[in-house]
Amino acid sequence: MKSKQVFIFLACITVSLMGTCHLYAQEDPLYSQYMFNGTMINPAYPTMDEATSVTAVLRNQWVGLEGAPRTGSFTFSTPFQSTGTNMGGLLCYDKIGNINQTSVAFNIGQKVTIGEELFLGMGLRLGQSFYREDNTIFNTEDPVYHDNKKYTKTDVGFGFMLFSPRFFLGLSSPTFQSLSTVKNQVYTIQRKSHYYLQAAYLYDISENVKLKPNVLLKYVNGSPLQVDLNLNALFAGTLWGGISWRSSKTVTGILQLQITPNLQAGYSYDYNYGKTMSQIQYGSHELMINFRLANDKSNRVVTPRYF
Repeated sequence: MKSKQVFIFLACITVSLMGTCHLYAQEDPLYSQYMFNGTMINPAYPTMDEATSVTAVLRNQWVGLEGAPRTGSFTFSTPFQSTGTNMGGLLCYDKIGNINQTSVAFNIGQKVTIGEELFLGMGLRLGQSFYREDNTIFNTEDPVYHDNKKYTKTDVGFGFMLFSPRFFLGLSSPTFQSLSTVKNQVYTIQRKSHYYLQAAYLYDISENVKLKPNVLLKYVNGSPLQVDLNLNALFAGTLWGGISWRSSKTVTGILQLQITPNLQAGYSYDYNYGKTMSQIQYGSHELMINFRLANDKSNRVVTPRYF
């Protein structure tokens, strides 16, 4: 039993925390339905929406693996039609192994018209992350894990979105800088800069079928470039069905249902086909719900939302 616990601990740490000399680097939470919830990875994403939007996501990653990530997030955004400005925020809770992270952030974005039905969205993010390390579970005299720790970090991020009714191209770094309030950072989490490049295009196959391929590239210094390729199909303006492939040897199935003009719900399942990971966990589950409310006198939300 002891060797099994050690193996699970090392697997979690190796996959999610990378560092040397007691300085640990943590990557941002992973989401499979990012194409429907882009606020988490790009502060400029809300500039593409003309409605007030509220989204909640729950993710249970690597089911069956002790200490695997558990994530919950809540995002809110609302536009000001007269100025093209968008404001909002997010709340995120992420737990992996002995580390608990709670983040709150404020987003502000601006949409600028640069051509006929062509727009540029720019976004900024300022937030605070609160960390709690329950190190006593290791029952060791190692100074790195001997005592529990609490500390905070200030996060600064940015994003750009070039978009039209048919496509978008985004570049962002939601954690471009992470400034610590702890003087001695030797034994604390280091948030490395994350860079995302994403694109999508909408094709009309027929009156009732549309296809939307998505590409996401994620780069974190010291980690391999992560590639996510996705293809979603929209049927009768109501049901999205899709499949993704991730370079971390993961395939994902996605379903999204437009329940009412204001309410949309989604589910995704990840399967990791890597030789080691496929033997020690049973996949990842993600639930998402989104509510949108019109911001003009018509009180009508334009649905479905393609991006």
